[in-house]
Amino acid sequence: MQPMLGGYRLLRLLGSGGMGDVFLAERHGPERFVKQVALKQLHPHRSRNADTVASFLDEARITARLVHPHIAQVLELGEDGGRFFITMEYVSGPSLRTLLDATARTRTLLPAWLSGWVMARVLTGLAHAHALRDEQGNPLGLVHRDLSPENVMVGRHGTVKVTDFGLAKAFLSQERRESGAVRGKADYMPPEQLRGQPLDARADVFACGRVLEELLKFAEPREEMQLRLAAIARDAQAITPEERPASAADMAEQLDAAIGARALEAVAALDALLDGLDVAGGIQTEARAPTRPTEALRTPSAAARPRRYFKAGLAGVGLLALAGGVAFALRPARPTPLPPSGVTTTRLPSVTAPARPAVEPRNDEALAPPPHPDLAPKRHAPLGPRVGQVVVRANPWAEVWVDGRNLGTTPMEPLSLAAGNHVVTFKNPVLRTERSFRVLVKPGGRAVLKAQLRE
Repeated sequence: MQPMLGGYRLLRLLGSGGMGDVFLAERHGPERFVKQVALKQLHPHRSRNADTVASFLDEARITARLVHPHIAQVLELGEDGGRFFITMEYVSGPSLRTLLDATARTRTLLPAWLSGWVMARVLTGLAHAHALRDEQGNPLGLVHRDLSPENVMVGRHGTVKVTDFGLAKAFLSQERRESGAVRGKADYMPPEQLRGQPLDARADVFACGRVLEELLKFAEPREEMQLRLAAIARDAQAITPEERPASAADMAEQLDAAIGARALEAVAALDALLDGLDVAGGIQTEARAPTRPTEALRTPSAAARPRRYFKAGLAGVGLLALAGGVAFALRPARPTPLPPSGVTTTRLPSVTAPARPAVEPRNDEALAPPPHPDLAPKRHAPLGPRVGQVVVRANPWAEVWVDGRNLGTTPMEPLSLAAGNHVVTFKNPVLRTERSFRVLVKPGGRAVLKAQLRE
């Protein structure tokens, strides 16, 4: 007998997060009526914390106001025997994280224009949330604050939905907005969020630029479309909000203009991609140890990946804030097992750019990024007399971030940095691993950093 909650039958676990479990559930009505929903239940041990319950209720109240084709809608807030739950629109499709995992596993190339099309839809949904007003017409100042590949669902027939407004901030949660806590996934946070400063819609623009950049890592190399979209992604990740697109709607317009007529092929291309990868549907959220009484519903997933959260008061963490930005590194999850060398690349029917040369890579080069003018190693001019060099080496390859800024992809020339302390982070988005080092650069000195990213 399947468990029940608030009149809903819990069919299977879709995922688990810091605040609750998400189930595929259904409600039965007269004359064989059945409605499937995604049901998010607050963890029982969380229900005893008044602040957590208030945040959970805020999520329901905030998201219930959002009615848009590209936002997963909240249908109901319920309570059953002291157990709070939210029912949401169920999206029968994978998250972008699951999609990226599948492309890495099968070596599939994503059409760059399709990645841009998906992110333009995400941005139009966010623009609707940013523009939300109360009954008196006053702006609510809603910001998602946690936009990442895990929180975007895609499905057939052109379905693209933003989910999980659990960290969204508006007037409904003013008291928690001023608490000085930083929450979300650090990889997608703009510098002002890492510093705990006030945020506006351009924080979500930054996160969208980061997600688009991640999607383009799997795009056809040297495609002109990829270069245009990469430039938009870079602009969205500017250190200061003033340098980014002014709004989510502006960035969506830029992407749609770059994509042009290819947008007419998007629905069919997305269907073909999902069919070719054969990815499972469902909501992918933070993995954690099973808890009763829902343990019987849990099924292991090869695609499950812990979400990385940074949640702490600013006074209690060693957060390094520098003029050039902020770097914060987390211990990465164990990467998804990769296929052996020589696996044939799967190509989608909608991709028309020239194929890669059929060259068998060495083990260390199996996942090397394609040669790309936009991602070429950068030369770093001396900054003055008080300058030292840092030699960076990574196996197999990595993006190199210094004090929160992306300086390029290895192999690259030695970095010329101002004397003083710096945080250097190596990131491999395919392996989903990263390593960070704090290095003291001495005037005229030379330091060598080596990062092993293959566990």
